[in-house]
Parts: sequence; structure tokens; C-alpha cells
Amino acid sequence: VVAALSLMYPVQTLMNQFPSRRIPVQPPVLAPLLLESPLPKNPPAASLQKDVAIGVAKGLKAELIRTFVVTLREHSAADIFLFVDAIPANMPAYQGLHFLVFDQNRLPTPWNRYHPSSYRYHLYHEFMQTTGKAYARVQACDIRDVAFQADPFLTVSAGEEAVHIFEEDASMTIGKCGTNSRWIQACYGGAAQRVAAQPISCSGYAIGTAKAMAQYFEVMAGEIRENARCEQNGIDQGMHNVLVNSALAGWTATNKRAYSPLPTFVSHSNERGPVYTGGYAPKGNYSWGADGAFLNHDGISYRVLHQYYRHAKLTSALEEVVVRLSAGRMHAPARTSMQSLLHTAAPETTSKQQAENLNASVPAAAETTEEGSSGGGGGGAILGMGRASSQARRACFWLGRGVCREARF
Repeated sequence: VVAALSLMYPVQTLMNQFPSRRIPVQPPVLAPLLLESPLPKNPPAASLQKDVAIGVAKGLKAELIRTFVVTLREHSAADIFLFVDAIPANMPAYQGLHFLVFDQNRLPTPWNRYHPSSYRYHLYHEFMQTTGKAYARVQACDIRDVAFQADPFLTVSAGEEAVHIFEEDASMTIGKCGTNSRWIQACYGGAAQRVAAQPISCSGYAIGTAKAMAQYFEVMAGEIRENARCEQNGIDQGMHNVLVNSALAGWTATNKRAYSPLPTFVSHSNERGPVYTGGYAPKGNYSWGADGAFLNHDGISYRVLHQYYRHAKLTSALEEVVVRLSAGRMHAPARTSMQSLLHTAAPETTSKQQAENLNASVPAAAETTEEGSSGGGGGGAILGMGRASSQARRACFWLGRGVCREARF
């Protein structure tokens, strides 16, 4: 099984090998959402051709973050920014990995009362107003249950402006899943019935151009903020599915808020697309290529494995892969059961896996020191481990008032 999931194989580069469908969206609405806090006037200097991966890893131990990082780094040079509540202990050094340490209690209201699966869109939205502007393509996803078999950014074709989204197993529609239906019903009432026949689109993984992803984050953050009455873990997936099917759902902005236009969504099936989402996928239905890659139903290598821990064979194989890819690094991990780590999380009752819904205690790094920097646009302290990059400093800066500190390895 370990050989079957070896990540050392040539990257697929053909862009048209995965079938997809474009989803019609509502006509654009007018003005952008006003931000809660001032932002730096200038984004950091960075290559416009570079990619970035972002995610919330609150409470995650190093072993789970490592799986995400080492498998992505094997295939992509993208920068990685992870929002954490404390710097993970025993985390090895990886080029381009930045931890942005934040205190939820100091986030603006109502985000300081929301679940991580909800307030992450506030973090993403503001990230894209500053640091994110400098990148060409953006991936935003769960961290604890995502691994890579190829460069995920190849999914985004040159010249397109779109958000690529990924469906769960074809056997399950929104109407068949009581949880997904309830999420939509709670916020949008009858829209749940109007989209009942549609496939479930998973909010735990999205990738696209920086402009399109910024539009998506803006609308998601606005809708989550304006619908406080239905706030709960997982509600983002209900909103995501309404926005994806906005025309069919009859969606209009809550409280008549004026957002940027919805982006174009390009949807990929779980069976034939580049991202495998394991939540509803049947167990034991695996196909392996001669080069060791896990294949989709068309015999093409999946680029991304999401919710892999629902499948013991995938989880066990990834444990070995991470050890191999980490060999020779400082603090290279001993074999650790990811299955046991993953099950330290609170029990999940839905198909959507929230990477941030862990209660594991992660101690703060002993070497963290306060630098006490401040400036215009809200000021606030930025703390760092080692030498902090100006890029990550700017990523923290917009949170202001000591909410965020940065550590770069």
C-alpha cells in the first residue's frame, strides 16, 4: 500500500484532462464590503507569478500539519500561510512556511464568538486585501486532512478568472444529506429545497486565481457575519452551496449587503476530477497507477487527497510517505499514528471535515519574544520566532492591536 501511494512520480500537466462544469451565477451587485479595520496601503513586494496556500490550523499538532506541508512542498514551491493559536511544538523547518499566530478573543465582533470554520473567511478575506494581492493563484483548504500527489495549482488554467470547487461522492446530493440540507435551511429557508437535487460541493477545499478567490472570500465572510442567527460549526458549507448554486437557489445578499460580484465557479466531480474527497466515497474502491499514484475513475492521478483519514489504507500509507519525505530533516518525525491523532478531535457527525475543529492543546513556543512594533492602520505588537519576513509581517499587520504575531521557519 505504501508503494501504491508513493508521491514520487511525474506531475500531470495537461489542463483539459479533468472534465468540469461552469456554474451560472447571479448578476453582479455593486460595491465591495467595507472592512472592519484599516489595512496597509501597499501589499508586499512578491512575484505575481507565485502561488500561495492558506488555511487555519488552530489546535493542530505538528504531525498533522507536517503531512500537509511536506506533500505540498514535494510538488509546489508555493508560499504557505497558516493561522494558528500557538506555534506547533517540534515543527521542522520548511522553506516558505509562515505561521500567523492570532488570538480569537481579540478578533472583531462577531468573529470572536464564531467557530473556526466560520471566522476563517474573515481571516482569508483580509489576507487577500493585503498580502494575497501579490500572488497569482490561491489555495484555501482544511489542513488536518489534506495531502498532495501533484501540484494542485495546475488545476487553475492560465488566463482564467475562476474558483475551482469540488463535489463529494456522486451518490450523495444536498437533499439526501440531512445535515447539508439543515445548514441551508437554517440560513436561507426554502433555498434548501430548490438546490436539493444538486451535488454537495465541499467547502473544505477551493483553489483559483487571486482575484476570484478574493471575491469568494468577501461574499462568504459577509454572509457568515450577517447570518449570526444560524452560526454553527459547518454552516459555511451550507452558505457555500447556496452561493455555488446562486441562480437556482434564488440567492440575494443578506440584509441587502453590497458585495463584489460572485466569481465564476468551475465544479469538478469527485469521480473524475483532480481532488478526491473521501467523506462519502465508498471504502475499498481504490485504483492505483503503475507509478504508485491513487487514480480517479478515468485512470488519472488525483492531485489532492481530502478527507483521506476516512479511509484506513490511505491514512496508513500517508504515515509512511511523510516519514520518507521528511528523512534527513532536523526533527524528522518518527512514525506516528495519524489515525489516532485525528481521532483526538471532537466526533464529527457530518461529511464535511473541519480541519480547525480540534481541541488538542498545543503549547506556545518558548522562544517567542515580543518585538513591540507598531504603526499606522491600527498598530499593534507583532511577535516572531527568529527573523520574521516583511511579507508575513504585513500579513499580520492588518489584524492590528496585538491580535496577530508571526513566526517563520
